[in-house]
Amino acid sequence: MKIDVQNTIDELNAICLKIGAKETDWTLDSQWKPIDDFLEKLETEGIISGKYDIRYVLDNFVCKDGTFGDDNRKFFIYINSRKDIYSLPKFHIAKCKTLQDAIKKGNYNKYVYIYYSELERKDGRFKVNIIRDDRKVDTVDVKLEVCKNCLSELNYKNYNYKGFWGKEKDNIFNTFSIKEFIELYTKTNIKKPKYSTDTAPINNYPTNWDDISHEQKKLKKYTCEKCGINLESHQKFLDVHHKDTMKYNNFPENLEVLCLGCHIKEHPWMKNDIRYADFKELQQRKF
Repeated sequence: MKIDVQNTIDELNAICLKIGAKETDWTLDSQWKPIDDFLEKLETEGIISGKYDIRYVLDNFVCKDGTFGDDNRKFFIYINSRKDIYSLPKFHIAKCKTLQDAIKKGNYNKYVYIYYSELERKDGRFKVNIIRDDRKVDTVDVKLEVCKNCLSELNYKNYNYKGFWGKEKDNIFNTFSIKEFIELYTKTNIKKPKYSTDTAPINNYPTNWDDISHEQKKLKKYTCEKCGINLESHQKFLDVHHKDTMKYNNFPENLEVLCLGCHIKEHPWMKNDIRYADFKELQQRKF
């Protein structure tokens, strides 16, 4: 069978464009490696998922005392990307309701882990990537607050005691000390999550996101995949949503074309979008 090498190379580079990767100078002299090696590299770099699903990961990272750790070291789980410095995430010390909801929605991949020893060196500060509107990234070390659902999950310092009023619970939350927490809980030998705060890929759009987004909308004929509204004449109200919330994962199966209204249902904070008022007016007038 004769293979058209140039067409194959063009197809490979077209795939690179779709997923936001760089084009490569493929030639017949290139050092080709087995596909298993290639997939392993993609997994290491966080481009594709590991061999275990999210539920397995969470279930196997929980110590007997309900906390997270591995190799006799405790670690904490948190989201390391945010749109601005004013909406910082909480950090997690247990498999709480928030993380369980993340399992159900399939968006646990946005979480990373950080060891207590690293926090000690940083004076308790977590590394967070601030993704600006121009898609540039500012990396900062900041203090984060503990998740209240985690305090409830562990019943930390009798957090769930029925006799406690809001004031007592607020005091436990406001005075939470990572160092004291480590002293209170035993260390258990266990596996760690896939990414650390240093190895996790930055959750940002690729440089060619506008092209990817446009192609996806065109492919879906400018129609919302949830409610069926056609917005070909009002494309500014049409978005491309990442199902797993990871902006670097631009495989077609992870992308969903949504109208602004349906997109807001996925991300309620988007009600602050300057387009929202105009979209509601359009809905009332036309739909």
